[in-house]
Amino acid sequence: MSAEAAVGVEPALLVDPQARVIDYLRVSVTDRCNYGCSYCIPHDGVEHADRADVLSFEEIAALVRVFVSLGVRRVRLTGGEPTVRRDLAALVRMLRAIPGLAEIALSSNGHLLAELAAPLRAAGVDRLNISLDSLDAERFRRITRRGDLGRVLAGIEAARAAGFASIKLNTVAIRGFNDDELAGIAGWAWQRGLVPRFIEQMPMASGLATVAFGILFGGFISGLLCKRSIYLLQCGRQLLAGYVIALAPLLESMAAVALFLTIVAGMSALGGLYYPEIALPIAAALLILAGGIAYTRQLLVRLQRSV
Repeated sequence: MSAEAAVGVEPALLVDPQARVIDYLRVSVTDRCNYGCSYCIPHDGVEHADRADVLSFEEIAALVRVFVSLGVRRVRLTGGEPTVRRDLAALVRMLRAIPGLAEIALSSNGHLLAELAAPLRAAGVDRLNISLDSLDAERFRRITRRGDLGRVLAGIEAARAAGFASIKLNTVAIRGFNDDELAGIAGWAWQRGLVPRFIEQMPMASGLATVAFGILFGGFISGLLCKRSIYLLQCGRQLLAGYVIALAPLLESMAAVALFLTIVAGMSALGGLYYPEIALPIAAALLILAGGIAYTRQLLVRLQRSV
């Protein structure tokens, strides 16, 4: 029994500066990868950590156990490419045995999933994210430098057969490279019961791996999908998600301004300044406006999270 439980005290939770409780942990099990994606790894490669510095399965399990005691309930295994770590299913079984850990997810490029999807699901992986930047074999080979689209598609089918609770496809959207495929990838995923996700390119490796002039922002990606996709419901939801990020801060600022004006109008009314019979209704109207704007912002954020 822990010391906290012995004295009837709840263990401390992890909370960020915005007062959000942290219940999600990403664990990199290796820095090595069997692909060399051009937006992730510079052309001359990267320096890998010494194997002696990489956490053992036992060390990873011990750390996760500590985080679970602090309120973490979901863990995602990442890399590099996590499936290149030998006997990964053994680590999953160790994590699955930790009381209080509700979910284990895995991010993968899919290259080894044809062989590993079933063992990983049996060991306890609940959810899966698979990278898929193109359905064109030649494009796929170019962006990954040594990837095999056929193997990845076979891995996706093996994952579907294994029965994961959720399978998401992660596509890095790059202007002039795969922007003409985004709607096709979305349709391909939806037809198979998968969830497509389109990701803005990030300046990895200090910008050395960034594809020049290739960045597509979320709103533009959503616009491409809505312009070219026949899946109107999903398209509309994606469009909403793409613009909420821009709308939410604007609505927040509008609510703050309305609230400030409410206070000014209220003080004017109470102090008998500037025609209180007019200022008081204005203050009430502004207060309702501020509340409505704040509620709209919260509603949009909830809708975005449901996409």
